[in-house]
Amino acid sequence: MKKILIVISILILFTITAFSETKIDSLEAILKSVSGTDKTKILEKLATAYSRSGNYSKAIQLLEQIVEIHNQIGYAEKSGKIYQKLGQSCFKIGDYDKSLVYHTKALVSNQASGNRKREARNLSDIGYVHKTIGDYDKAISYYQQGLKISEELNDEENTALTLNRIGSTYVVIDDYEKALDYYQTSLEIRKKIDDKQGIAGSFNNIGLVYLKYEQYDKALEYYFKALKINEEMGNLHWKSFNLNNIGDTYEVLGKYEKALDYYFRSLKIKEDRNDKRGIVFTLGNISTVYFNLGKAKLAIDYYLKSLMLARKIGLKQQVLQCYLDLSELYSAIKDYKSALEYKNLYTT
Repeated sequence: MKKILIVISILILFTITAFSETKIDSLEAILKSVSGTDKTKILEKLATAYSRSGNYSKAIQLLEQIVEIHNQIGYAEKSGKIYQKLGQSCFKIGDYDKSLVYHTKALVSNQASGNRKREARNLSDIGYVHKTIGDYDKAISYYQQGLKISEELNDEENTALTLNRIGSTYVVIDDYEKALDYYQTSLEIRKKIDDKQGIAGSFNNIGLVYLKYEQYDKALEYYFKALKINEEMGNLHWKSFNLNNIGDTYEVLGKYEKALDYYFRSLKIKEDRNDKRGIVFTLGNISTVYFNLGKAKLAIDYYLKSLMLARKIGLKQQVLQCYLDLSELYSAIKDYKSALEYKNLYTT
């Protein structure tokens, strides 16, 4: 029975990947025969398909074409949603300056059109970028502005999202008590509106707080709760994310073989889904475990794979991180020439 289920899972993943490629080909074919607003609709669908496949650079090119067409045909006021997607895609490749530019343009556009729901989300997205670049006071300020609007609109979904993001910011600044409070409040709202995906996200984040508290059993309990929901929903992206976090916990516990098992399960899903960004980070995690197991050369092999893919898809910040980590790995095996080479790449 178990073998049958494995075969079925493989077939489903193959079908999803094949469907994505077929969809892109079909949309590319249609694109040649349309113009104006019809063309922008196809471009947007294509951009979404490329984003889902992890090709964010291509998605950005297509979204920028939409903005150009909107400007040409007098639809500039319609670009708020597209600017938001551009901000999200630039964020995915680590281009945070451009992400801020596009999210700010989205905010201005939605303020001008009076779309307060989107305005609140834009403020939250701007806060998220500031949190990522380490500007935590600005992040919380933008989150609070967005939260105020969402609460006024009784937009419970976006309220829960922003509360969750505020919690994530407090995790980074090591205020775990506040983080847990925001996460729990977000979780209560998500349960109220039966947002199963959101509930899984909240479970995952609460698990992270318990990991920080070094309450590893509690962390695993919440990670497995999140995993169960995502498995039931068939959400492969978040399932791979949960598997990765479970691997992180076992790594911290020094249970390296278990950590590798979960990392490789996460990696398999990401490879089947062609989630290039996810693959980059999971390869890095696998590398770290091999290093901890005393297998430095194997660790280097996996980090080099991570670096090559990060370069290919334009993950600037991760490329720099790979340079730094490879420098340390080569130092560990006394290959000081290679260590210096990567250290120089990191500093220049």
